[in-house]
Amino acid sequence: MSPFDTAALSGEAALVARDLADYDRAVAYAERAITLREAHRVRSLASNRITLVGIHARRADWDAVTHHGADLLTISPALGSVRVMRRMTALGHRLRKRCDHPPLREFVARLDDFTRTRSLLLADLIPQRGEGTET
Repeated sequence: MSPFDTAALSGEAALVARDLADYDRAVAYAERAITLREAHRVRSLASNRITLVGIHARRADWDAVTHHGADLLTISPALGSVRVMRRMTALGHRLRKRCDHPPLREFVARLDDFTRTRSLLLADLIPQRGEGTET
C-alpha cells in the first residue's frame, strides 16, 4: 500500500472540491497534486490528471480539457492499471457528448484510440461482463 502524503491529500481535496462544485479550488488542488506527485508514481499521477481534465470538463473549459488532456495521453506505456483505463474510458464517454468543439473532438478521438489500444493490452486483466462484474 502506498503511503498517504501531501500529493495524495491534494488529490483527495480536489475530488471533494469538485463534488462541492467549487471548481476553482478543485483545479488548484488537482494541479498541486500533479506537481507534488513523483514521476515514478505513474498510476497516482494519471489519476490526478484524469481528475483535472474532468474538473475542466465540468466547467465547460474545453481549451483546458484539450491542453491537460494532452498531458494525460503521455502516460507511461508501462502502466497496467485497469482502474485508470476505466476512468479514461468514462471520461471519453462524458466528453463525447460535447464534441461540437473541434479541438475537443480531436482530443476525444485520440483518447479513444489510446484507451482502445491500452484495453487490448490489458484484456487478460479486465473481467468480461458476467465474470465478476455487475451489469
